[in-house]
Amino acid sequence: GESTWELVERSGLRLIAEKVEDVPPDQKVDEAFAFADGRNSLGSFTLSRPEDGWVPGYYRAEFYVDEALEETVKLKITN
Repeated sequence: GESTWELVERSGLRLIAEKVEDVPPDQKVDEAFAFADGRNSLGSFTLSRPEDGWVPGYYRAEFYVDEALEETVKLKITN
């Protein structure tokens, strides 16, 4: 018989500080990874809330598939 398989892809989310008090610009704040059975798989990422909460400011979330940047979303965290 014929065997088939799908490439397992590594997806990632990186949270990067852009303008956050006491954090250098472009510093990675947190990241999460997941593995998918293929490009059409669905999933989610969870970042753990820091003990003292998120520092208010401007961030960007970078979404990767196999280390290739696929999308960037800008966000603002407030008190």
